[in-house]
Amino acid sequence: MMFLGIMIGLTTGFLIINNEIEVTTSIFLIVFLILAVLMLIALLYKNYKVKLQENNQDD
Repeated sequence: MMFLGIMIGLTTGFLIINNEIEVTTSIFLIVFLILAVLMLIALLYKNYKVKLQENNQDD
């Protein structure tokens, strides 16, 4: 899932930067990029939270 978020972000960023596209398409791609970043942040937070709970159980 994390790999998917990274690939979506890279592909969308590449399309926004390197192509002259219509305004509606660029807005859609930017929204898609924001969703991919939010997905990555959620996954990183989830992984951090799980690791934090594992460390507390060791004490």
